[in-house]
Amino acid sequence: MARPAHYPRIAATWIGVALGVAPATLAWGDDTGPFSPLTFQEGVEFNDPSRRYQVRLRFRSQNWLVMRSAALDDPAPDSVALQPRRLRLRLNGWAVDPRWVYGIQLGFTRADMDWDATGFPNVVRDATLGFRFSPDLQVSFGQSKLPGNRQRVVSSGDQQFPDRSIANRDFTLDRDVGLQAMAQARPGGVLLVGKAAVSGGEGRNPTPGSNGLAYTVRAEVLPMGAFTGGGDYFEGDLAREASPKLSVAGVVHWNRDARRTQGTLGAATAEGRDLFSVIGDGVFKWGGFAATIEYLRRDCSEPTVKLASGKAGRMLVGQAYNAQMSWLWTDGVETAVRLTDSRPADAIADQVARARQAALGVSWYLARHRVKLQADVTGEVLDQPGKARVGAWTVRVNSEVGI
Repeated sequence: MARPAHYPRIAATWIGVALGVAPATLAWGDDTGPFSPLTFQEGVEFNDPSRRYQVRLRFRSQNWLVMRSAALDDPAPDSVALQPRRLRLRLNGWAVDPRWVYGIQLGFTRADMDWDATGFPNVVRDATLGFRFSPDLQVSFGQSKLPGNRQRVVSSGDQQFPDRSIANRDFTLDRDVGLQAMAQARPGGVLLVGKAAVSGGEGRNPTPGSNGLAYTVRAEVLPMGAFTGGGDYFEGDLAREASPKLSVAGVVHWNRDARRTQGTLGAATAEGRDLFSVIGDGVFKWGGFAATIEYLRRDCSEPTVKLASGKAGRMLVGQAYNAQMSWLWTDGVETAVRLTDSRPADAIADQVARARQAALGVSWYLARHRVKLQADVTGEVLDQPGKARVGAWTVRVNSEVGI
């Protein structure tokens, strides 16, 4: 605790920081060491003078220009849309003891709130409290992303395209409420990471649903050691790895008595179904080159289901893959290509179209992923059940700023 004699100096430092005329470091006694009430690390970090809590504030904003054509053979824009795609506020830190960590993330745009799917302002994205036993072992409880496919777990602020792939759209695990644990070890220079979750299986901010739970396990192997700066969890080799780095992972997920057509996502159902998912992914980076591949599969013994609206529906089952490669040029300019195939299972192939996409993207990183400009051109082909094949071109431009 600060002694009363130090209160004027603490107050003067805070006033000076606010006015921009004083440094953010204050020494308040040899017995306590240096104290920094305000620092700028990953965001803006506030430290309580009594050393009882820490708050780190971050935000990011993405604005999109989207143009779509009517057909592949007619690339002229058929529709043009401008929208704030994402606006996120993140707060994280620790309370009482540095081992007690918390995380909060809020979303404020229509897309962030899943307004069309939920019908209400679904603002809360993350809300967790965890305990860090050591840097290699941590548990948490609350709402957050399940340890699913890599592209979903990578923040939307760390993507090398304006948005994630259609494989992720159709077969990701997304967010859920429950208990999660992470442990890692380094035998012989190989990094092993294990993650597990027991959750409700109904997605974020759920209404009371089934009595079933969801069980998720993810295992990662990094045979060449850790990536620079956690580079296995941001897209593109912005760190320009000095030596080859590889991470491969597998996921198993069982959602018992799921009451949404995609487990934690999709339309609400009046009947429960057991969903089983397997995921495999890998990322390789070296000297500015990056390659990522994912395979996702979801199965259900009886995909036909009655929706909560009373209509007939189906659980979205099938498989998909996504592959991306990129090269980081000088001055922070990156080019990337993506190939994606999302295919429904035979049991629902008469109701759901198979979608295939090829995309070319360019990113200009002004401050790595925090401040960037991006654009991509995507060609998509849909094989619709009982209909002729259709396709279209989409051009997206994304401007992003964050701290």
